[in-house]
Amino acid sequence: SAASDVYKRQAQDMLVGKVAGVDVITAGGTPGAGAQIRVRGGSSLNASNDPLIVIDGLTIDNNTPKGMSNPLAMVNPNDIETFTVLKDASATALYGTRAANGVIVITTKKGKPGPPSISYNVSGSYSRRPRYTDRAVNVMNSVERIDFSREIVEKGLENMLIDSWVGYEGAMIDYMKGKINFEEFQRQVSLYESVNTDWFDIICRDVFSHSHTLSLSGGSSNVRYYASVRYNKENGVLRKESGDQYNANVKVTLNQGNFTGSFSLNGNIRESKYTPSELKLLDYAYNTTRALPAYNEDGSLWFYDRNASYSQTFLPFNILHERDESYNTIDGNGMTFNMQLGYLFLKSLKTEFTLGYTVNDTQQETYYSEDSFYATNLRYERNGKPDEEHSILPYGGELRLDDTKNRSLTVRGQLNFNRFIDKDNIHLLSIAIGGEASSTKYEGYSQTRRGYLPERGLLFTQVDVGKYPAYGSWLATDAGALGRRKEQITNMVSGYATISYSYKNDFTLNTNMRIDASNKFGDKSNDKLLPIWSVSGVWNMKENILKNVSGLDMLSLRAVSYTHLTL
Repeated sequence: SAASDVYKRQAQDMLVGKVAGVDVITAGGTPGAGAQIRVRGGSSLNASNDPLIVIDGLTIDNNTPKGMSNPLAMVNPNDIETFTVLKDASATALYGTRAANGVIVITTKKGKPGPPSISYNVSGSYSRRPRYTDRAVNVMNSVERIDFSREIVEKGLENMLIDSWVGYEGAMIDYMKGKINFEEFQRQVSLYESVNTDWFDIICRDVFSHSHTLSLSGGSSNVRYYASVRYNKENGVLRKESGDQYNANVKVTLNQGNFTGSFSLNGNIRESKYTPSELKLLDYAYNTTRALPAYNEDGSLWFYDRNASYSQTFLPFNILHERDESYNTIDGNGMTFNMQLGYLFLKSLKTEFTLGYTVNDTQQETYYSEDSFYATNLRYERNGKPDEEHSILPYGGELRLDDTKNRSLTVRGQLNFNRFIDKDNIHLLSIAIGGEASSTKYEGYSQTRRGYLPERGLLFTQVDVGKYPAYGSWLATDAGALGRRKEQITNMVSGYATISYSYKNDFTLNTNMRIDASNKFGDKSNDKLLPIWSVSGVWNMKENILKNVSGLDMLSLRAVSYTHLTL
């Protein structure tokens, strides 16, 4: 498929509606996350269902940086020339077990011969927030919700869905306990009936996101160049969530006699701002009664008492206050170098060499301030002071750090033979034999720190563990407090061969063979080798029995591929 639609903000958007059987599932509107791509559906419950991504002959690891659903989220769609989706069984023999969920092969743009040419591309998208008038949203308004609560109370029914007595139920309990008189009870009920809070409007927003790409192309018949820079701004439907991404790409293509070469360098910087996933802002907007106000009459935040699970008490809570007193940021940067060299020894014999190196670093921070409901709960606060015996966060807030580094190296050599084996150019034989070695290393470190006071010079306060024994126990035994170090190394060596025979461009027979050896396959020597082979065929009916049929551009019959995997 040609990547003719360059007005897409994300590379995965180019797959939508273009290839049968390919599903692109949005990641819930999270800025910069991209989308889930399924070529063969969900074939595994535990393992990954993501397809293998191949860009300019270099396989991209599917362990994407945090905050992203697939590696295409880091690719500038305006740099893509063509893409091909391989979803039959022969793809597994070509690329090994990594291709079990299909393969997306991408070729990026090259420079065009001629004087320097500058182009600018801008694209945008509009995202609409949910509304109570939407067909999928069925939420009672304030009057309906109060009538529902009144009916439950009058009939003596028990509402098991309530964990914080607030609104009509809270006013009724205060009245029955004598905390308020009947007039005050009536005043509060009247307020709850009329407030009709629009949580979708308060928590969400309609947003416009935009992307800008500036590219330069040119060169001669022997040397061509292509360069681009991109800025992508993606605003989240949830207020105060956004993502910024910067891309830069340089590619030089050489063609001198029998020698060909391609050198490319691609870099990206990602900066994303979210709210912590524990807040579940969108769920709160969907499930919270509209009979509760968000603000007081003077514009200040309205708090209600909410059940605090750890401290086993009720603490003041307002979802907007909790959002403003916390954050989740994910910053990352990456670089990919790709070198491809080729030399034509004979008219039908060519050798190719590929070297690829990828670096990706990601830093994630999740923070709850000292004034947040989350921190107050852990503080086990009693009468405005932390309980010395039970508090596991006496002072300050909580900061979670998670840093990840990824290094990947790929080296591949290949010998290609392509020749007609008869004088009439009817029988075409193509053979490719190659070997590949790759190594991927993930390193990471995560830790949870408490007592964080960013407003005081990014300091961590000192806590007397003798005075606060529960905090001392958490500090000494909790896995998050102690810190976790992660390391994963995957080494693979592969050999492969493909043989293709074509007759008059009418019939094609393909055979693919591959054997992989990896430290991830198992401890036994027999498990470390994984041979795969496949056979498939294609009958181009348009060039054969349907050659003279008008109105038909292409029709081919593809034989079901047979793939054999030896375990």
